[in-house]
Amino acid sequence: MNPEGFKTLNQAEETLRRLGAEEIADDLYALGCKLGSEYASEPQPGTWTPPEVGTAIRLLVPMKGWQVGATGTVYYLDDDEMHVAMDEMNATRDREELVFYSVVFDGWDDVQDELEVVAPLPAVGTKVRLLHDVDRFPHFVAPKGATGVVSNAEDGVFCVLLDEKLVGAEDWDNEVMWSVRDGDDPQKALEVITDGSE
Repeated sequence: MNPEGFKTLNQAEETLRRLGAEEIADDLYALGCKLGSEYASEPQPGTWTPPEVGTAIRLLVPMKGWQVGATGTVYYLDDDEMHVAMDEMNATRDREELVFYSVVFDGWDDVQDELEVVAPLPAVGTKVRLLHDVDRFPHFVAPKGATGVVSNAEDGVFCVLLDEKLVGAEDWDNEVMWSVRDGDDPQKALEVITDGSE
């Protein structure tokens, strides 16, 4: 297959995506990658490299029923495909994973516009400090500088058990909670306390 053949395949794939025929487009995309494997070259300096297996990612664009901000974890990666297990099923509840493909002539460069790597959340037991006030209206406001320990980081909910008892936080067991699955990002609100930084 020559470059013009790939251009035609890419145009057909883009047309199918515009028409909403995502699965057929995916098959066509994969076919193009397979047919052109002999044309694939080593990544050039400066080209984007896909994240490693085990890396958490966040979508920058809506894809196949997931909205911007949906998160998942890379669980399979080879030269042509990257599979991501999403944290939640998509809106139509018919998919639990996304598959990204390397393009024969462009490598992974197109994928970098579709997702970003998410720094892992601090593990349970990690000491943290709030970087700004966290308002949990109408219950309480956890003040900037408050410290605590990560008490939960599973099932899309992230919690910090505060060291200082706050008025109004009794019903919350003195925890500040973030609904990560709904796009509430605790990373922007806290920092890990390292030895001697308290």
